Amino acid sequence: MDCRIDRIEIVSFGKLQNRVIEPKDGLNVLTAPNESGKSTLAAFLRFVLYGFTDGRKKELFENDKKLYTPWDTPKCEGSVTVTRGDRQYRAYRSVTGNKEICTLTDVSTGRQLPDAGAPGLWLFGVGEDVFGRTLFFKQLTLPSGKDGVMAEQLQNIAVSADEQVGSRKAIDRLTKAKNELKGRAGSGIIPTLEKEMIRLEHALAEAKNERDEIDTLRAEHQKQQKVLADNADSQERVRDELQNLARFEASAKLAQLDALRAERDNAKAAYETAKTACKGATPDALHDLQASYNAYEKAFAKAEAAQDAVQNAPRFDAGETNVKKAGKGLMIAGIALLVLSIVLAVIFLPAGIALAAAGLLCTVLGLTKNSKQAKASQVEQQTMRQAAMDKQNALETAYELAKTQAEACRQTLSEGLLPFDIPLDENTSRAIYDLQNACHEADRLLAAAESASRAYEIASSGVDMDALRALAQGAAEPIRSRSAVEVEQRFLADQARMVGEKANQIANRIAAIEGRASDPAVLEGKYGAVSRSLDAAKQKYDAYEAARAGIEEAADEMKRMVAPRLGEIAGKYFAAATGGDYSGMEVDTRLAMTFEDKDGIVREIDYLSAGARDVAYLSLRLALAQLLYGGYGMPFVWDDAFGRLDDVRLTHVLRTLYAASQKHQTLLLCCTDREETLLAKENLPYTSINLG
Repeated sequence: MDCRIDRIEIVSFGKLQNRVIEPKDGLNVLTAPNESGKSTLAAFLRFVLYGFTDGRKKELFENDKKLYTPWDTPKCEGSVTVTRGDRQYRAYRSVTGNKEICTLTDVSTGRQLPDAGAPGLWLFGVGEDVFGRTLFFKQLTLPSGKDGVMAEQLQNIAVSADEQVGSRKAIDRLTKAKNELKGRAGSGIIPTLEKEMIRLEHALAEAKNERDEIDTLRAEHQKQQKVLADNADSQERVRDELQNLARFEASAKLAQLDALRAERDNAKAAYETAKTACKGATPDALHDLQASYNAYEKAFAKAEAAQDAVQNAPRFDAGETNVKKAGKGLMIAGIALLVLSIVLAVIFLPAGIALAAAGLLCTVLGLTKNSKQAKASQVEQQTMRQAAMDKQNALETAYELAKTQAEACRQTLSEGLLPFDIPLDENTSRAIYDLQNACHEADRLLAAAESASRAYEIASSGVDMDALRALAQGAAEPIRSRSAVEVEQRFLADQARMVGEKANQIANRIAAIEGRASDPAVLEGKYGAVSRSLDAAKQKYDAYEAARAGIEEAADEMKRMVAPRLGEIAGKYFAAATGGDYSGMEVDTRLAMTFEDKDGIVREIDYLSAGARDVAYLSLRLALAQLLYGGYGMPFVWDDAFGRLDDVRLTHVLRTLYAASQKHQTLLLCCTDREETLLAKENLPYTSINLG
């Protein structure tokens, strides 16, 4: 059936954690730089579908488990949801140390499929080797010239149309049937019949012991019948346990859905409560309100500064100037000299006259200078007084303007606070901050409510609740796990088969012994029956041998018939992907590829460059997918597969992949935007995905 990947959920794997990727039909392109996790994503798909490989390798690059176990947790976990036909399945795997859990669940019913250790085998119908050789292309893989595993798969399809049960298994079954007839060391039906003939020849001599042997066999037969009766009771009990397990699993699914629904409702209620606390505020309104408050504080701070400037401005004080003081000093000195000269004139007439003259001169000069300075000081004082008054008026004008602006900011802020019932006081800033926090909390709770709603929708999508409730009726806590019950069920079935066969053998033995008699005619009849059984067994043995040889010959012949068809399909892809540079390709029964060059010479594929070999290998994989999967669409994963191709060759390859993606969902993982650029240039539609 057609298959596609709907959802990839990575909980923890390598460097990737809590990532969800949802590829679409057709061509999906994921472009991300190196070391971003593309190859980890590709390895995750293989991990979920088939589990870890090479877990015992010592080298890190060979040991997937060591390589992809995250550093911060020992657990690798995730799931892949796949649509197969008209049903959707979810493959889940978790590995913690040596503990591994793997489930494959039918999404529509919630029922887990048994034996889901390798979901990829169930979903795609192929094992890990075939998956890795057809649908999964690692980065810069060096193409191999031969592939025995894929050749065996082609042989199986050729013989039985089933790659899982093919010619090799048919041959193995025929060999097993032959060994049952005649195996090594004298085992098998034929040696048993031969021995039985010998026993019949000696039957007459052993007639006296026949009765004792019959009694013993009857006792053993009764014992086996008792075992079979006990086995039937146990199988009934196991069937009851399995029915209860189905009911319990349905009950657990209901409980999960109820818990998710309650979580959704609680998240919605919490959001509504937080929304009420917001008082209808929006981020834009709160931003404007905060801006108004900041403007208000700034305006009033400016007004207070202007008021302080008015109060602290210096006042003009008219006093004597230094020049005037200097004139006074000179006049006082002249008067002192004049007084001293009068005293000296009385005692010393000449000296006294000289001093008197000097004192008089100083007095006259002081009076003259003081008069001039007084006039100058009056002019200077008038100028300074006018400047001080002008400055005072300017400061008072600035203060009035700042006070008016502050009052306007107060009015604007008061109007903005009114819808939210916030008073304008010393707690206004804190109230605005609290309202902002309430709105942030409401946003956070809204996101949580939406997330819880999505989780419930995803979990309940496609679930028939009525059928689930009906199935869950009467569920009880299981005593054991499903795997343990199923192991016992298989054991009981095997035991019943073996004991039943043994009881039948005993019954046949009794009948054979009872049928013997002392009459030679009776013994001859028994001898003839055994002889005919022996002849029939030998004829079967010869027929099985002939059939085995015939199947091997037919398988080889059919494989030789399939190889040309595979080469024809691969050649068409090769011609398209190389833009017609190479017109065809041939593939032998071991998948060794050859091509015809421009000179018409047939050469092995190894003569091509690494890039051309990549294209040839790509063509072979597309052809293999067409044959191996019976024409059904399968998802392809290409991980940095085209690093060796130039832009021209890559353009042809992308056209080919786009054409194939109309049937096969394709995931193209790229480290540069080269592929997306070329797709856009060619107008080839695709879905761009990212790592989340």
